[in-house]
Amino acid sequence: MKQHEIRIFGPPGTGKTTTLGRLIVDACKEYGSESILVASFTRTAARTVVDRNLPINAHQIGTLHALCYRALDRPKLVSSDSQRERKEAFPMYRFSGVQQAQDLDDPYRDIDKSQEGYGDALLQDYHRLRGLRIDPDQWPVRVQSFAVDWEDFIEQRMEMDFTDLIDLCLREHVPIPHRAAAFFLDEVQDFSALELALARQWGADCERLYFFGDDLQCL
Repeated sequence: MKQHEIRIFGPPGTGKTTTLGRLIVDACKEYGSESILVASFTRTAARTVVDRNLPINAHQIGTLHALCYRALDRPKLVSSDSQRERKEAFPMYRFSGVQQAQDLDDPYRDIDKSQEGYGDALLQDYHRLRGLRIDPDQWPVRVQSFAVDWEDFIEQRMEMDFTDLIDLCLREHVPIPHRAAAFFLDEVQDFSALELALARQWGADCERLYFFGDDLQCL
């Protein structure tokens, strides 16, 4: 398919959400409602789309992480149990042990920084650098060392973390869900370089790829 990337950016109150809804309805008429996919940055944004009573099923709307999770047939993710065990397995990293459970539909929600330990900070740096698609050889030595231990830990447990979901879909060229002909991404200004790479890879198999956002509100 020939890809058409369309960008719709503007500040609040300029009608982006209304335009998103209208274009989804138009795409449903053109390609069929089963051929539409919508990704948002947070659950709140996804719910805003769902609440507009659009002619697509709820499972065709979600965060990019949630869409990847379904596309990979729901792999085992790092759990609260592994959070407790990593504190015991890596005392040198001084993990806080606080349950910072992530949510597929809100993967970047705020955590309690006051309870963060050294290991928690390293884990965040690890995910941030992966999200930026920086070559691991260019990472700080402390993060490189941590990455070896962390990746071995979750591999032994046969688990995946949230960044793995995006990374694996990108590296393995996992097909876009629902064989979507039109792919809509909302709040795209907050997507990482890794997430944008997957969005464009999936979008390359679509007729239309829409980016909605506000570059003045980038996180």
